[in-house]
Amino acid sequence: MLSPDAASSYIPGMVDAAEFASKGAPASSKKNAYTNRCAFDMFCSFFLGELTRMADPNTGHSRENVEFCNSSVRAFETLMRQLTNPFQLFLFRLGIQSSMYNEMVENLSISTSISRKKSTRNFASGTKPAN
Repeated sequence: MLSPDAASSYIPGMVDAAEFASKGAPASSKKNAYTNRCAFDMFCSFFLGELTRMADPNTGHSRENVEFCNSSVRAFETLMRQLTNPFQLFLFRLGIQSSMYNEMVENLSISTSISRKKSTRNFASGTKPAN
């Protein structure tokens, strides 16, 4: 992923993601949600070869991309809350699955399922889809 040949395949998508992020900034009143969507666009462009355009609220978004973005963000937000909560860590070490843990697992499951579908769809032919 760090070789010049590899970088030439994903850098254009990341540049496109940055352009959509710039266009979407003025329309985004919730900055945390906006930065999450920007990061999501960059991630999808880099790892899946697909520009989701989630950072710009003025572009149309597929139901799948909205669900993918939202479930991914919720999974990692919940994970971070768990990792910084001593009581949640204690419960986890005892093997107790708290409601917070179950929420994280549910969202991670949704996100992983969509990611697998996208990976299969995008890379089955052996070519990177156009952004």
